[in-house]
Amino acid sequence: NMGSVIGSVHYISPEQARGSMVTKQSDIYSLGIILFEMLTGEVPYQGETAISVALKHYRNDMPSVRNYDNNIPQSLENVILHATAKNLNDRYKTVAEMADDLRTVLDEDRKNEKVWRPQNFIDEETKILPQIKDSFIDENLDETKTLILSEDAMKTREKKQKWSRKKRGITVGAIILALIVISVVIFALITTPKVITMPDLRGMTQTQAESILDNKKLEIGKVTEKYSNLYNYGQIVSTNPKQGSNVRQKTSVGLVISKGPDKKPFGDYRGQNYDDVKERLENQGVHVYKKLKYTDDVTKDSITSQSLKPSAAVVMSQTTVTFTVSKGPVHFRLKMFSGMNKSQIESYAKQQNIDVVFQYEASDKFKSGEVVRQGPAPNAIVERGSQVIVVLAK
Repeated sequence: NMGSVIGSVHYISPEQARGSMVTKQSDIYSLGIILFEMLTGEVPYQGETAISVALKHYRNDMPSVRNYDNNIPQSLENVILHATAKNLNDRYKTVAEMADDLRTVLDEDRKNEKVWRPQNFIDEETKILPQIKDSFIDENLDETKTLILSEDAMKTREKKQKWSRKKRGITVGAIILALIVISVVIFALITTPKVITMPDLRGMTQTQAESILDNKKLEIGKVTEKYSNLYNYGQIVSTNPKQGSNVRQKTSVGLVISKGPDKKPFGDYRGQNYDDVKERLENQGVHVYKKLKYTDDVTKDSITSQSLKPSAAVVMSQTTVTFTVSKGPVHFRLKMFSGMNKSQIESYAKQQNIDVVFQYEASDKFKSGEVVRQGPAPNAIVERGSQVIVVLAK
């Protein structure tokens, strides 16, 4: 009987097809074919006979999975190309190396990766295949097909390696284990949330923020409130994670919402010097106005009343207040006008807020324009706004 190689022809490596030594890299080739099938739903090489399929593994370039679905990243297709390289020097050396490559296929820095090519990617000269004769397909086999190789090829292969039942069992076990590892890695890569940049939501309303987070595939987390002088009521003051930081999709984002500016009692400033109070309040953003009034019980330039109650809760930077300020006492002692001219008396009257009425009479004793008498008399206590009569000589 002629020697034969038992295996599923759709997953057979080029070295198996031509009767060369089978190594762990042959299993890696088969894993690459399985990964192709996982992504496309079919094997890369098909034919009417087992021989025609085997020859395609040996001679034909690997079809592109991106022709089936262009959403498949080039980095993932490159894993298949690397695993199914015809030349063993170009193929992954170990399954671990292939798994490591798979873990990073969805990384951002591999987004624009070029098509993987063997190191010496030049059209190679046509190779002469070992003569395959008297070959046939056992149609009674289902998935597993029998590939009959030439006697010379089989003798060469038998010299290099003899398969025992134990070795076949170990090989099958290794393939199954590798398939499990690759499946888990691919599933993890597909399901792992992407890392994105946290958007800046400050100043937005919660509704606006929810819309943006939904588009970014982020979720609303804990919502708290605080007073803020920078943001109006209902606006977002800050987020956790902070804007600009790296965050995985599906992460819960905490929001801090503004309760508006912090209010506090305005305070009682009556009896205090107006100029001092004005400076302190304007430093806090208060708009301060002044109204003057004479008063007997408050020192001049002191605040007698205020337009806001001391207990009024206000935002200082948004507050306006009017203070009534003492111009001095209501009553004062009237000056003696004797020796003063009309102009000087008028200036004094304006300063003391009194109304002076000038009267004239002929006099031999006083020169024209001199004060003859006044009423009330000098040193009398008078009230602001009252009338004073001054008689001048003519």
